[in-house]
Amino acid sequence: MIFKIQPKDFNYQVEVVSCFCEWQAKILLLCRQDQKQYGNTWGPPAGKVAEGETPELAMARELYEESGIRVEAGKLNYFDKFYVRYPEYDFLFHIFQTSFKRLPKISIRMEEHKSHLWILPKEALDLNLIRDEDEVIKHFYRF
Repeated sequence: MIFKIQPKDFNYQVEVVSCFCEWQAKILLLCRQDQKQYGNTWGPPAGKVAEGETPELAMARELYEESGIRVEAGKLNYFDKFYVRYPEYDFLFHIFQTSFKRLPKISIRMEEHKSHLWILPKEALDLNLIRDEDEVIKHFYRF
């Protein structure tokens, strides 16, 4: 479950970052490899904040590692945070956004993702999205 207000007894073990990369009103989504946790699901570039990293630095790193896109941490727009509660654990989820005037070259790491696409946010809701991503898209794009 995903919350805007911190739930009672919320005890996060990890912080996660995610970024809506926009080009011509479309967003970049990556499809996770089948053997990965939540395999064969779509989501924006995302990952865990490493010890000693700020969410902004983690997002810039993850964006490069997952898509080959280089964006300075200071050029990422912080949108919001969510409190996510899974049966296994809680985590803090930071959402960023960045836009591109030209289509960036995407270079995915095949051990993590098997495909990518640029899609309109509303159309993304019809995909097999990673858990709770539909709620994040709806909140960000105000559907």
